[in-house]
Amino acid sequence: MNYDSESSDRYRKKQRYRCAKHRNNHRKHHCDTNSSSEHHSDHKHHKCKEGPTGPTGPVGLGDTGPTGPQGDIGPTGPKGCKGPQGNQGNPGPKGCPGPRGCRGKQGGMGLPGLQGDTGPTGPMGETGATGLGDTGPMGDTGPMGETGPTGMTGPTGLGDTGPTGDKGDTGPTGETGERGPTGDRGDTGPTGDKGDTGPTGSLSVEFVSYRGETGSQLVAMGSPFQFDSTPLVNVGNISYLTGTFTIGTTGYYKISYGYSHNLGPTGGSAVIQINGSSVTATKIYTPPDETFTSNDVILQISGGDTVELVNDGPDPITTQDGKSVSASIDFLLVKT
Repeated sequence: MNYDSESSDRYRKKQRYRCAKHRNNHRKHHCDTNSSSEHHSDHKHHKCKEGPTGPTGPVGLGDTGPTGPQGDIGPTGPKGCKGPQGNQGNPGPKGCPGPRGCRGKQGGMGLPGLQGDTGPTGPMGETGATGLGDTGPMGDTGPMGETGPTGMTGPTGLGDTGPTGDKGDTGPTGETGERGPTGDRGDTGPTGDKGDTGPTGSLSVEFVSYRGETGSQLVAMGSPFQFDSTPLVNVGNISYLTGTFTIGTTGYYKISYGYSHNLGPTGGSAVIQINGSSVTATKIYTPPDETFTSNDVILQISGGDTVELVNDGPDPITTQDGKSVSASIDFLLVKT
């Protein structure tokens, strides 16, 4: 006897009894009461309510009934709407390493590496044993090697001194050594004897100095500068006339000359002419931003030659106003 099954049957009978009793009481109340139509209208929807579930009874003692047949599978319900996409899941665990791949083909030979530094010279090996074969013919004499360091002097031999060998060839001259420091100055030697007095010479000095005309003067292109007809110094044999000097004594003359000019967009230049020919080495040039230029030369001039200081520039030269010296020239005979 199954106790649980019997208890369950009792419980179901008791529930059916309670429900039938409740329906009878309700039907009696509905027939005896003079209810209004409104009450009746509301009551027609009233259902018999079951009471709360009671406690589980003891397990029945009867045998469990056979299992009923399985019901048919209900129809498949409609497919639901696609839900929102879920959040991306966390990365999975790292997989195990795959199997080792096949060995690739051997690559081409690389470029040769740089040659390494030469290693240190190894120690000289021991001299081998002297061979027992016959001595071969003497080879040709090799070139003379570098002279090694002088060895220690050995003990004096007891045998007779051999004959003196032939003198060797003289070696090449060595390089000149650096110059040594200058030595201290030696003491002054004694004063020498006074020489004989030379013959009396003749004094012959010529010096002539001229200055340009006072005030401003306009010197045309190719024309000589004009000087005061009265020389500042006249110790010599030189004459002057309207810009031309005539030399009286043949010799070497030191000539000092120069001129001043007004500032302008272009400079000026002058040259000494001898007998109408310009001496290129005597040309002087005055830039636009300077007011005076001069020069000194030594020329060989023969007696009777003419000398002029000439404007050889591209424009006329106007000497400066208010200058006491608009041009100057000096002749000094230095050698006859």
